[in-house]
This record gives sequence, C-alpha cells and structure tokens, in this order.
Amino acid sequence: MGGSFQLLDLETQALAVQELLQGWSDDETIKWLESQGEVFTVPRRDDRFPQGYQFTSRVGLTCAFFVRNGEFVFVSDNTTYTARRSKPSV
Repeated sequence: MGGSFQLLDLETQALAVQELLQGWSDDETIKWLESQGEVFTVPRRDDRFPQGYQFTSRVGLTCAFFVRNGEFVFVSDNTTYTARRSKPSV
C-alpha cells in the first residue's frame, strides 16, 4: 500500500498521507514514514506526553510531529497544529 505515493513534504501533504493511511496504527504509520525518508524518535522525559518524531523526507524537508487519533500534530516554535480541510464558504 502507498507504494506509488511520493512524500516530499509531510506538512503540506499531511491530509493526503492521513487519507492514504486511514485505519493504520501509529506503529504502522511510523514504519510507512520510514520507507519515505528518515524518522528520528525524540526522547521523552515525561510519559504524560505523546511520543514525538522528526521526519526528514528524501528531498531534505524536515518537520517535528506526533500522531494523535490518526492525525499528524506538527510541533513548531511555540505552537502545535494539524492539517485540516477548509470548509467551503457559502
């Protein structure tokens, strides 16, 4: 599955990746990401927080994230965010 998908930038392609991997476990998702680039597990100091990762794609684009309920939650300077489809305006 996902063999023909080319992941260049996880942040901008997050919705497509989430759709592609819908129903997969977090471990399966991380294994798939490892097939698309390099995944570094960020050491945790407190088990109350989710496991964090750093992903670097084959073209060298890097992001920090964790997975929550099948969604990528990206970590930036002083914020976290998820990719969402915008609702059409009426």
